[in-house]
Amino acid sequence: MKKNVARVLPFSKGEYDKDYNYDVLDQVQSGVCVYQSKKPNNLGHPVTDTAWWAKYFDASAAIEAATNEQESTEVSNGAVVARLMAIDTNGKPCSIAPAKIIDYVLDAVLDYDVLAIPKETEGE
Repeated sequence: MKKNVARVLPFSKGEYDKDYNYDVLDQVQSGVCVYQSKKPNNLGHPVTDTAWWAKYFDASAAIEAATNEQESTEVSNGAVVARLMAIDTNGKPCSIAPAKIIDYVLDAVLDYDVLAIPKETEGE
């Protein structure tokens, strides 16, 4: 007999719905924030109720910095960038890893399995 003992990974449930019964570790989006349920049977509790929800991620500062040219800083070393802020097709803020952008370009735009760039030879 199989029995679930514990849940160890969060699950994204999309936009918060007050009529949905969330389980522990379920994650929801409300505005520019992501919240994670602290308890099972989380039904009807607003995401602002800290007894039931923990703010997992708040994109408001990143969005403000990205849209305010005077406050934003430029990073010259791309290796230090962990996530890029973006707007999805529904107009909602999201983020993506730089490597995923490269994967997308290689898979969807270029339609090549391998992109070969010739190495420069000495004396050229």
